[in-house]
Amino acid sequence: MTQWLFFALMAPFLWGSMNVMDSILRKKFIKDDVAITWVMAITKLPFVFLFFALGGFDFPDWYSVGMILVAGAMWTFPVFLYFRAMEFEEPSRISLILQLSPLFTLTVAFFGIGERLNPDQTLGYVLILCGGLLAALKKTKKRWHFSPAFFYIVFAAFMWASSDVMFKHFELNFQTFLSAFAMYFLGSFLISMILFSHPKNFKRIYHQVSTLPKSGYILVAIDQLFSLGASFSFAYALTLGKASLTDAVTLTQPLFVLGFGILIARFFPHYHQENLSKTNLLPKVIAFAIIAIGLWML
Repeated sequence: MTQWLFFALMAPFLWGSMNVMDSILRKKFIKDDVAITWVMAITKLPFVFLFFALGGFDFPDWYSVGMILVAGAMWTFPVFLYFRAMEFEEPSRISLILQLSPLFTLTVAFFGIGERLNPDQTLGYVLILCGGLLAALKKTKKRWHFSPAFFYIVFAAFMWASSDVMFKHFELNFQTFLSAFAMYFLGSFLISMILFSHPKNFKRIYHQVSTLPKSGYILVAIDQLFSLGASFSFAYALTLGKASLTDAVTLTQPLFVLGFGILIARFFPHYHQENLSKTNLLPKVIAFAIIAIGLWML
C-alpha cells in the first residue's frame, strides 16, 4: 500500500510541475500545437530503446502487443488538445479541469475490466464531477461562462483514461513492466510519425524546431524527464492498485501546479505570470476543496 501511494503521488507532483513548463513552452518557445505535440512524442524514442535494453524485448502475443501500441498511440492526440487548451487558460485551471479524468477512468474500467466502487467511492466521484465543472467556470466582463478549454480537456481526459485502462489490462501479459512500458512509448512514437510528419506539416515543424533557442531545448529536455518520471510512476502505480483509485490520487496535481506556478512567477516573471486575483482564485479554491472531499471519500 505504501509503495503504491508513493508512486501514485509522485506522478501528480511531476505532472504539476510539467504543466507549468508546458505553458511556458507553448506560449514562449513553440507556438504551434502540431509542432509541439510532434516534439513531445518524438523525443520519447530514446526511452523506447532504453526500456527495451533494461526490460528485454517481450512479445507475448500479437493481440496484447497491438493493444499496448494502441494505448500508446491514444496518448498522442490528447496532447494536441491539451496544448490547444493552453491558448485559452492558465495551467492551474487546466489541471483542475483534468481532474474529471477519474470519472472517465471509472466508466472505462467498469465496462472494460469490471472494476467496481462502493457507494462512498461513488459519492466521491460525484463530488469530483461537480468540482471539475466548477473549475471550468470563469468570469469575464461580469459574465460567467464555461472556459473554451473545457471541451478540449474533457475529450483529452477521456482518451487518456481509456489509454490508462488499456495499459493496465494488457501489461499483465508481458514478462516485465519495462518491456510493456517501452512498447507503450513505441506506440506513441509511431502515431506521431503518421499524424505529424505529413508533408503539409513538415514546414511548420521544421520552422519551430530550427528556430528554437538553446533555452528552449533545455526546457524541452527537463519537461520530458519530468514526463517520463510521471508516466513511469503512474503506470507502475496502476499495476499495484485499482486503475480508478490510482487516477484519483492525481487530484492532488492542481496544488502542485499552483505552487510551482507561483514559484516560477516569483523568480522568473518574464516567463510565467499566475493570476492570483480573488475573482480568479476563489472558484479554483472552492473547486479544489470539493475535489479534495471527493478524493477523501475514495
